[in-house]
Amino acid sequence: MFETLNEKYNILNSSGPDPRMYHINTIYNFLLHFEKLSSQNKQAVFKILNEYLDHVNEFNVSTRQESQSLFKEYVAPVGDIYHKELKFRYVISTGLVVCMFIIINILVLVVLNNMFTLVGINLLLLIFAVRNYIQRRNGKAYGFGF
Repeated sequence: MFETLNEKYNILNSSGPDPRMYHINTIYNFLLHFEKLSSQNKQAVFKILNEYLDHVNEFNVSTRQESQSLFKEYVAPVGDIYHKELKFRYVISTGLVVCMFIIINILVLVVLNNMFTLVGINLLLLIFAVRNYIQRRNGKAYGFGF
């Protein structure tokens, strides 16, 4: 079962696609922890990932909308299973985290004009960014474009 998924993943990965369009890191993390799933969840995950890998190996994903649709249809349900059973976390892109920092800092400076609030919010954002980074590094992460 696992070998089939691994072979299909290797075919996709070796074809050199844009990793964000095909959620390469997410699929890799799912496969890395596949054996830790219960047998019932293994079957469900195998079915979904097998369909996903068949689809993306057969058809070229060329737009962000296609990628998002595939994520919602295949990857997100598998992520939910991994979240419930293995405590996986949904992560967002580093670029989005940086944009959040900038926008929130500007809003706090313009609206509140209070440095203490700015420092407090930046500490919270920093904790969020570090947590997001740690989740990515420990291999128990999934997300759109990841």
